Amino acid sequence: MREGWRRVQLGDLVSVETGRLDANAAVEGGAFPFFTCSPNALRIDSYAFDAPAILLSGNAAFHSRYYEGKFNAYQRVYVLTSPSLASITLRYLNLVLAGSESTFRMQAGGGVIHYLRLPMVRDFWIHLPPLPEQRRIVDLIDAVDAQIEAADQAVERAERARRGLLRELLAPAMRAGWQEVRLEDVCLRIGMGPFGSNIKVDTFVAEGVPVISGAHLHQARLTDHDFRFITQAHANRLKGSAVGRGDVVLTHAGTVGQASVIPDDSAYENYMLSQRQFFMRPDPALVLSTFLVLFLRAGDGHRQLLSNVNRTGVSSLSRPVRFAKQMRMSLPPLPDQRRIVDLAAAADSEIGALKALAGQARELRKGLLTDLLSGDHEIPASYDRLLAA
Repeated sequence: MREGWRRVQLGDLVSVETGRLDANAAVEGGAFPFFTCSPNALRIDSYAFDAPAILLSGNAAFHSRYYEGKFNAYQRVYVLTSPSLASITLRYLNLVLAGSESTFRMQAGGGVIHYLRLPMVRDFWIHLPPLPEQRRIVDLIDAVDAQIEAADQAVERAERARRGLLRELLAPAMRAGWQEVRLEDVCLRIGMGPFGSNIKVDTFVAEGVPVISGAHLHQARLTDHDFRFITQAHANRLKGSAVGRGDVVLTHAGTVGQASVIPDDSAYENYMLSQRQFFMRPDPALVLSTFLVLFLRAGDGHRQLLSNVNRTGVSSLSRPVRFAKQMRMSLPPLPDQRRIVDLAAAADSEIGALKALAGQARELRKGLLTDLLSGDHEIPASYDRLLAA
């Protein structure tokens, strides 16, 4: 460690005690925060603490948070306070503890639920810099956190704008050149995946025809990796459930409402559905696959799908193929479909760029914490630009 840093135990820096209450002491709409081992604070009508403090969960995730004000705490939450802030700022200590979850997990005892004992917390070792450097580290992380929050808000605004745009563009209203159609009128085929008994775990092989499951349908484009495979001979016996480029795959049991298109540049030419999927094969002379996916994911088609869900047990569509054939859509001419798809793609591109910025800011924060809390690296003068921004 650099000069001025020292290695100390928590018990020598702060007072460590636990809350006194059971979790059922919470009162809905209470006047004060009630901190338990859950990430989200509950409410309560009485307080036991009124000082800046760190709340450290004593079991489960071992997460920590900093709080100023009146509050109460569950009996397995450790409350760390400092009567004198001459040697430590609690916000710096919170950064240290927030990054120590894996260490706490290794040290914790217990059976199914791991827990921290009071001596473990008091004896926990940390690297402590001089107070001015603690404050500088906190200010730097605050600046990065502000960047992350701004990026997250920009993503939220862009996603909200996209939803509003698609709601307007896909509204089920007749416009010039649009026509009301049933999906069976614009699809060459709508079909089911195989029965569950036709694809079992012991039929999977290392290479062959990839099997699409719900895990591949989180986006409008098929997530084209991490497949299980069956042999080509096996796929030939299930050819009624085979799909390929341009087909739209949907989930009929489980996460109903998923819909993805197999793109023209897919990694494989042919795929096989799993038992919880069904598919639509659009007629390219009438409807674009990408437009159909928008209709099913963000337009009135999504509402129609969810309106037919049977929620007894596993959520599922009742007679999915029969229902899908009768679904109705307002269909614009192909040029209008392409314009709507292009507008959605532009919005998706903007959202993707904003998410990338947010991800970069999070990686920056992670790297900064690792370097700055180790005591091995001095804060470069260039970092001060972040504080001044």
